[in-house]
Amino acid sequence: MSLYVCFKPQVLTLNQLPDTYYQLFPTDKVILRVVVHWLFLVDLVQTVTLTIHGWFFVVTTWGNPAMFDILPWTAAMIPIPSGLISLTVQIFYAWRLWILTNSRFLHAISILIITIALVQGFTAVICGGLLLHPPTQENLIRLHPGFSLWLAGSFVVDTLITGCMTHVLAQAKNNAFSGSTDTMLTKLIHRVITTGAASAICAAVDLAMFVQFPSTNYHVVPAYILGKLFVHKQLHAHAESAASDGTT
Repeated sequence: MSLYVCFKPQVLTLNQLPDTYYQLFPTDKVILRVVVHWLFLVDLVQTVTLTIHGWFFVVTTWGNPAMFDILPWTAAMIPIPSGLISLTVQIFYAWRLWILTNSRFLHAISILIITIALVQGFTAVICGGLLLHPPTQENLIRLHPGFSLWLAGSFVVDTLITGCMTHVLAQAKNNAFSGSTDTMLTKLIHRVITTGAASAICAAVDLAMFVQFPSTNYHVVPAYILGKLFVHKQLHAHAESAASDGTT
């Protein structure tokens, strides 16, 4: 019953993906469909492995404090998928920012976003792999600089994306030619701010806990949901993409 409750949302998502995605975005380019399915598969894998990871600590090793010094293989599946998801979503936003404006300054910011996104994403993947050699808390502490770079980079990129996309949409709102367009752009600005702030704040909280409490597992809580927030952000990005294309 417990496993059913854990995996029921993913089973429902598997059934709903063809209906919801292809109905809402039937004209998406092949590359966009690849991105959506890639994020879905990575998120699904992380959901399964994080469930196993949580089960290890709250069921399998419950009541045995000595086991907290040992990291299961699923510990690597916290940073690796999150890094892959975050860099994918951040590069998508950088691409959207590039095509939505002719500003050279914002084009330079787009390049900067892509650069930092690649650095933080691959840092998460590499450090996640190194975490299992050996799988101990001491090794986790040794890898603190790498994980801190991942979270700090993610925070910086999300802040840049939120500020730049808000600026671009606000300019479009000022040039809106109808009340309906103005209302739509206002909603898009709200989405950009809320989704961008959510992922940035989560990365900041994770980083703060990781640095402030290096010998505890407090940082695992925001780390569990960071990848999910980026997937949610990408879904909103598709809505912004479809709507903004109609206003440019």
